[in-house]
Amino acid sequence: MLRLLAPVLTSLGLVACAAGAQVGEKSAKDFSERTEVVNLTSQAPAAQVARCFETQARLLPLSTVTYEADTRLYRYRLKTYDLWLEEAEFSDTATGGSQVRFRYAANYDAGWRKMLERDRLGPLKACTDAKG
Repeated sequence: MLRLLAPVLTSLGLVACAAGAQVGEKSAKDFSERTEVVNLTSQAPAAQVARCFETQARLLPLSTVTYEADTRLYRYRLKTYDLWLEEAEFSDTATGGSQVRFRYAANYDAGWRKMLERDRLGPLKACTDAKG
């Protein structure tokens, strides 16, 4: 029973932490207008970088990494039920490599930024450095 409740409790904890620290945006529109952006390029294709990120990063509960066939993008998103926190778009380039546009809420405090750099941006940078 505890194994079934663990993901739910972790998700609720994430929501509580985000609310207490006042991070994230309440809507997609606000998120798109108030984000910090990190742009990265890689010699590896987008699919490889996205898979590497998904396996190497320490993703928080409610995080998703999906492929969107209509836009031909791999997308990482961290969104709680009512807060937009992080999003990355992995796209292929004409040269066979890829580019990643990683956006995160501009109101992250020092603790959230440290966790972001250590757990997600650090591994993402390592994944983009890998050869295709």
